[in-house]
Amino acid sequence: MRLIMSTVRFMCQKKTEEDVPQENLRGTYCNVGKEDLFLVLQFLEDANLTETARILEEESGIFFNMSYFENIVTNGDWDKVERYLLAFTGINDNTNSTKIFYEIRRRKCLEALDM
Repeated sequence: MRLIMSTVRFMCQKKTEEDVPQENLRGTYCNVGKEDLFLVLQFLEDANLTETARILEEESGIFFNMSYFENIVTNGDWDKVERYLLAFTGINDNTNSTKIFYEIRRRKCLEALDM
C-alpha cells in the first residue's frame, strides 16, 4: 500500500488544477468553469453526498481527492481504487501509472489467495 500511496502523491504534486485542460471536462461540464465545479464539489461534501462528489470528480477529471483515495486503499477496496484512478490516468500513460496499477492488481491477487 505504501508504494501505491507514495507514487500517487508524487504524481499529484506534479499536477495542479491549472494543469487540467478544459477539454478534460466531459459532457455537460465542458461549458462549466473549474471554479463552478469546485463549488459544486464543496456543496456535495458539505451535504454529505460523498459518493456523488466522487462521481463528479471521476467524470470531470478535475480533482483528485487524496483523502478519499487513501481511505479506499486503506480499506482494500481495490475495485474502487482502480476505477477512481482510471478516471485520472490510464494504465499505460506513464511508468508511474503502470507501477500503480500493477501494485493494485498484485494486491488483489494476494488477497484472493489468502481467502
